[in-house]
Amino acid sequence: MSGEEEATLINKAVRRTSCVAKNHTDTIRTLSAFYERIGPGYSQYLAWIVSFLVGYADYSELLVISVLMPNLRCHWQISEIFEAAISFSAFGSYAVFSGFIARYSDVVGRRKILLCNTVIIIVVTVITCCVDNPWGFLLTRVVTGACV
Repeated sequence: MSGEEEATLINKAVRRTSCVAKNHTDTIRTLSAFYERIGPGYSQYLAWIVSFLVGYADYSELLVISVLMPNLRCHWQISEIFEAAISFSAFGSYAVFSGFIARYSDVVGRRKILLCNTVIIIVVTVITCCVDNPWGFLLTRVVTGACV
């Protein structure tokens, strides 16, 4: 993405916010200029929301690793290697699928991808609660990680 395209996208985002400047003709070229335009309060709220969502996703993964996996290892009689694979599956699919989803969202649209991923995560989370075998649990963890 060139600098002009990036500046155009930032300007479109600024025009959609409620804290726009009076003069729409000036161009925003840096992230600091973007924050200056929308105001410190609004940008802080955006940063807090993003931090909360990322922190909550990591918290839930750590809960699965530290609390659920030892109990499931005894219940399903799985090996430590398979337990590690389940623990790694969500984080690994974060890394693998993030690049694909980012490029695909530029083509299709971020709002559509976000909505689709949210629906998939809700459905897969409900399925994860009902899974009664380790391979199904592994698959649902991979899909959850791919959509986050």
